[in-house]
Amino acid sequence: MTTLLNDSITLLESSQAFKEQLINQSIRVLLLLTKPILDKDLTVPPTSPNPDDFYIVAPSATGAWSGQDNKIVYPTLDGNNSVVTDSWEYFDPFTDLTLRVADEGIPYTYNGTNWAAQTLGGVPVGGTTGQILSKNSDTDSDYGWNDNTSGLNIKEQWKELYFYA
Repeated sequence: MTTLLNDSITLLESSQAFKEQLINQSIRVLLLLTKPILDKDLTVPPTSPNPDDFYIVAPSATGAWSGQDNKIVYPTLDGNNSVVTDSWEYFDPFTDLTLRVADEGIPYTYNGTNWAAQTLGGVPVGGTTGQILSKNSDTDSDYGWNDNTSGLNIKEQWKELYFYA
């Protein structure tokens, strides 16, 4: 048996039993790589997932997701492609896998241990309207989104500031 993508996709062999299940499972794994993850902060499974819903299990999850921290999960389907209640398929992420998380609107990359938010061109993700990005210390990479409540002189520090709009 030949597998691909972290042993998640099994290639079809001649005289393969349950071909439709193998093909459907492989299609779902490919779909999770192209569709945004709905949420990465849930510690309990949602009660009414759709067949194409994908989640990243938050640390210290309970219930059906207990012990599955940081894995990608999606609902199990029965032979008629209907969601099986409280039954989940688990996908082990591989290092450098990057997926977009829909409820946050930003990409996360798996570093082999945890999921880390990606920066865009060195600019930290996040920020809200009206905040400014400024250096927090003399370290070149120490930037953060801050409210301009300290009376910051923008004219003097214009090279160090970016506005979130």
